[in-house]
This record gives sequence, structure tokens and C-alpha cells, in this order.
Amino acid sequence: MEAKQAEAPPELLNVVKYLRSTSHLKIRQGILNGKRVDYFKGKSAIKALQKESYGKLKNVPKITNEAEASRVLSDVMTHAFYLRVERSGSENDEEIDDDGKKNN
Repeated sequence: MEAKQAEAPPELLNVVKYLRSTSHLKIRQGILNGKRVDYFKGKSAIKALQKESYGKLKNVPKITNEAEASRVLSDVMTHAFYLRVERSGSENDEEIDDDGKKNN
């Protein structure tokens, strides 16, 4: 993972620094594979990249719309700075099988 991060272009490093330091993202804590990790919602990151404060930065990819912001976040993820994960259900959620019956 660190090797991929070392190969990242400086523009993407600046995006990562902006996302980690900005107050536009609400950083939360969760558990992934038994380890405590920080996370944020992708929709919030896309909005943060469209803020005026991001546009004033130097040496970052230009972003004018949501599609470009999403593309930049995808580029950042290819260098393993962030991982895309789906929220799992809580332990108290009941599973429903194909017949519509609840499994406990």
C-alpha cells in the first residue's frame, strides 16, 4: 500500500492533504478488519472538492463539477490513500431469507 502512495503524483498528494485538513469533512471513527480507522462519506468529499477554498489551491486538479470531483477521488483511491467500503448492517439487524421469513 505504501508503495502505491509513493507513486502518486504531487497533485493527488495535495488533494489528500486538503481532504485530511479541511473542516468541510466530518471525520468519524469506525472499525475495519478489527482496527480503528477514520472515515468520511464520499458525498461530503465530493462537495468539499467543489468548495471555493479548494479552487484557490495551487497544484491540484481543476474541478468544476461533481463528475470531475468523483474522478479525482477515484484517482486518489487507486493510490490507496483511501479505501471504498460499504457500511455493514448492525449486529441487531435481522436477516430475511428468500421466502421472506426472518432469520435470527
